[in-house]
Amino acid sequence: MKPLKLDADSSRTGKLEDMNAPWSRLLHLATRYTYPKRYPLVLAGDAMFDFYYLAKGRLRIMHGTESGRERAMVYIGSGNVFNEATALAGFDDPDCRFYCMEDVELYRFPGTLLHDPRFVAEYPELIINLMVSMSTKVLVMHANLSETGGGTAVKQVSLFLCGLSRLHGDKLDFNPQMTQEELAVFLGIHRATLVRALRVLRGCGALLQLTKNRLRIGDLALLQKIAGE
Repeated sequence: MKPLKLDADSSRTGKLEDMNAPWSRLLHLATRYTYPKRYPLVLAGDAMFDFYYLAKGRLRIMHGTESGRERAMVYIGSGNVFNEATALAGFDDPDCRFYCMEDVELYRFPGTLLHDPRFVAEYPELIINLMVSMSTKVLVMHANLSETGGGTAVKQVSLFLCGLSRLHGDKLDFNPQMTQEELAVFLGIHRATLVRALRVLRGCGALLQLTKNRLRIGDLALLQKIAGE
């Protein structure tokens, strides 16, 4: 099976799409559920140790921070499996949360399937697909945490913007495909804190503009210096 291919925006912003599409073949083994936009999806009881296929919509996977705020670890779109690590390991992370960013349709698979030797032997290509997608999510989350995990809000934002620019070939003007609200959640900081950090970066000329559809960097060298690169 070929490795999954991620574009620059997906790998840097944690927005993952369609990594587990082959699992749609087995939806007859799962139970269908629908949830509205902004619904906080809570997995409790037996549901906590099952795994899920997102057929439609988008989810944000959140995790608590030491400051008490939550930050987005990864965004998953349709065609993705989630909660598979808990289903496999049998370990519940109480700080992990799921949030419906759109109306969603998902399918719940029994976690026991992943521990059934007969199922694994019958669908080896799906197990490999799951292993590859799990590894991809781990690497994406690790990369984002390592580059944005510490320092002041100004430094965190600078690190993120530098990384995004680097993945776009050091461009100074491109589409980040991320709102300021999403960025604040992704970094685990308050929206007002992000606004103040952006004001500082604009004030010194390092940043010119940041909207959902356009990022303009005024001075990349200065931005890198602020980020500590």
